[in-house]
Amino acid sequence: MKMKDWTQIRVACAVSDLEEISAVMSMFDNNLMIEDTSDLDQLDTVYGELIDEELVKQDKQHAAVSIYMPEEQNPSETAAILRDRFQELHVSCDIALIGMNEADWTETWKKYYKPLKLSPHVTVVPAWDEEYFPSADEKIIWMDPGMAFGSGTH
Repeated sequence: MKMKDWTQIRVACAVSDLEEISAVMSMFDNNLMIEDTSDLDQLDTVYGELIDEELVKQDKQHAAVSIYMPEEQNPSETAAILRDRFQELHVSCDIALIGMNEADWTETWKKYYKPLKLSPHVTVVPAWDEEYFPSADEKIIWMDPGMAFGSGTH
């Protein structure tokens, strides 16, 4: 199977405009990727240890919405239509087109899976993590998270 080239159309906006931006972008694709950290106030929630600290540090006033389009669907034309529509609605935003190859996606997701300490003696570690060194009394569950099994965090 041949890997495709894709273009991410990423629209950065104020959190207050997120709903309107999402509605317009959903006219082109319902598989929206929304980046909104406005509700991540602290890490001391029930699942706080699962939240990447870099996300907590991000600007809470701004968000982004992305769609991914294969090259044959003309992402530049779609971006131009989006730009015109947002201007008509008087919504301020920045539109970026970011090229990516499908092959990159097959590995990129792995950076979000980190070792998860279940107890002082048991830790779930992604199978590819060669830099994790357990303590002498620690038991390791090496896991290869993916679509069939999941992340192992539940």
